[in-house]
Order: sequence, then structure tokens, then C-alpha cells
Amino acid sequence: MESDLVVALGGELSEYEINLLVRNFIDTPNKFMTTESSKLSGLIKKPLDAIGEIKLQLIKRHIKFQTLYQRNEDIMSISQYGTGIETLDRMLKNILLPLQDNRVWELCGIIGTGKTELLYTLAVNFVCKSKCTQEVLFIDTKNDFSVRRVHDILRERKLNKDDRDNALRAIKVIEVHTELTILAVLEELYKKLRAERTSPNIRLVLVDSLPACRVGFSSDDERWESCCLLTQLASLVRRLATQYHVAFVIGNLCFSQQDENVNPDTYNYGYCDDSQPQTLQQDRLMLGRYWSTVSTLRLALEHPQNTNCSDDDIRLVKVLKNCYGPSGETCLVRITDAGVV
Repeated sequence: MESDLVVALGGELSEYEINLLVRNFIDTPNKFMTTESSKLSGLIKKPLDAIGEIKLQLIKRHIKFQTLYQRNEDIMSISQYGTGIETLDRMLKNILLPLQDNRVWELCGIIGTGKTELLYTLAVNFVCKSKCTQEVLFIDTKNDFSVRRVHDILRERKLNKDDRDNALRAIKVIEVHTELTILAVLEELYKKLRAERTSPNIRLVLVDSLPACRVGFSSDDERWESCCLLTQLASLVRRLATQYHVAFVIGNLCFSQQDENVNPDTYNYGYCDDSQPQTLQQDRLMLGRYWSTVSTLRLALEHPQNTNCSDDDIRLVKVLKNCYGPSGETCLVRITDAGVV
């Protein structure tokens, strides 16, 4: 019986080359995609350009959208969507930056502050408010998407089974491992919207989270390639936002300047964003200062420091400085069984 790697790459690689990969424990398409191109090039003696083209063709053949409803079983007509979180929407209204089409938001925070929980809530609130007539694309780079958690949020809102199922169908999720894969996903979405020539069903794209795709780059060549892909990604995000009115919320990470275990170059080729005031528990943002020109709004999610709140479920949402709009506004939200409120 042919292996998955033979089926996937039989047209691009010889049997000898595939056997070389298998002997080095690269025996599935997923392992091939997540192995550094330079290592693959050294093993099978093909140039980096050829390796990149093979990966791109592999993505195009195997990429597909999958609904959460399917996983669970094994814009609205107006431009302003809102987050569905009362205190957050009130703050955003005050600074004239509500969640609506054309928006590209960045959601920042250290690990464990609840960024994923907030993205789950945004997905549920969006499809419920549109009565499931519009869809959310959830791009999961950490490969830990919790269908159970989304289902629990829906159940806590006392929705009947049909409404829960419809909401799950309206949330499309795709797991990715590299920036190249994210680029391919969004290019496929762009082609689909351009071909349909109608109002798109997918009006909100959530990415959890972009830096997770960049951890594996170690050599200068690999990091430089990643930096170029980040620029292509920014261009594609802008096109989708401006031409097809798709809104984006893209997760980003912060790290402490005192954290010796984090190498900024691993994430952003040496361009950490140190333009922020030294607050946020002395954290700096991944993806670099360049990415601050991409998002129209930067939000930070953190544990409150100087408030009277002793509840561990309370979070502070802060508007950070970027190239657009005001900064410094804050509000408090709470993480509950029904999501972020």
C-alpha cells in the first residue's frame, strides 16, 4: 500500500528521493511542509526554489475549508458588526473605531491572557448576530482549536440545537503550520471572492495566531524568506479588506524584555516593535514595527495591574499606539463560561 507521502509527492519526487525522506522520518505531507526548506534541499539535493514550488503545489492540491459542524461530528448586510461585548463596543465607539468591514485588527498579549478565548467569542457573536447568514474563517496556527469550547459557549447562551448547529456550520476552521500555508489559504479565498462576483459569505477572518508560524526559522535565509512572506501576507490582507470588505482580527504575541528564552529574531528577523511605551508589564510585540503599519487598530489583552479587581477572570483591554487613530483607551472584560463579556 502506498504511503501518504508517495500519494502526495509521487508526481514531484522520485521513489529514491521519497525513500530518503522517509529514512529521515519525514514520512507524511505534514512533516514535509513543516520541515525547513534548507534541510529538505540538503537531503534530496534539490534547490530551495524547487522545494518551495513543491510545497506550494502540495498546498494547492490539499487545501480545503472545513466547518466546525463537520469537525464536531467525527456580514452581515450592514457594515458595522460590533464585537458583541458591551464594554469593548462602548470603548471602540468612543474612539470611532468599531468592528466593521475593512478593519484589520491586531490582538496582542502574553501567553495565557485569553486571546484565543476572545477570538472564540468574536466568532460566536458574529455568526449569531448575522443569524448565520454570514461566515467566519478561523485560521488556527497552533493546531489546538477547541470545538468543545465553542460548543460550550453556544450552549451557555441557551441556544436550541438547530441554532447551535447552524452557528457551527457558519464557522469555518482551517489548521495551518506555516506562513506559506496562510498565504495560500487567503489567496484561495481571494480567488473565490473574485470569481463569485457577489457579496462574500466570509466577512470576518480570525487568525490565532500569526507568530506561531514563525517559531521554526533558525537560519538567516529562512528568517529572510519568512520576512518576505510576511510582506506578501500584509498585501493580501489589505486587498481582501479593501476590495471585498473582509474584516480581520490577527493574534500577535508579546514577550518580556527580561525573558532570556525568547529570541526576537526567531519571530521577526530582528525587528521587534519597541515603539510602545514601557508598560504592559514591560512587554514588546512580535512581528516587528512594520506590522504596526498593517493593522488599523492594536488591542492588548492583559491582566489588570492597578485596579481594584481581584477576580482572576477579569482582563484589561487597552488600545495600543500604531500608525492609525488614538491610543490609551481601556476597558475591562470578563472571561466566563459563555465567552468574554
